[in-house]
Amino acid sequence: MKQETSVCVCVLQVFDVVREQITRALQYQMTQLDQFRNKLGHLSYQDITNLWQAERTAKEKDEMLATPIQYVNMLYSRVYDSV
Repeated sequence: MKQETSVCVCVLQVFDVVREQITRALQYQMTQLDQFRNKLGHLSYQDITNLWQAERTAKEKDEMLATPIQYVNMLYSRVYDSV
């Protein structure tokens, strides 16, 4: 059962990467199928995971600048400074 679950997870990860490859390749609005195939060939698994990591990092940086987070940081700083 555990092996089946890990296989399912791997298959889902592959589908996620393939979907992302297709989505990103279609953003270039190519006019020929060969151009599309070529673009897919340049979007490797590693490229996609690197893009996802960069997007996650940027999102986390933005979230750290959100007003509620800044407020909590300010409160924490006050408590920490008074100790």
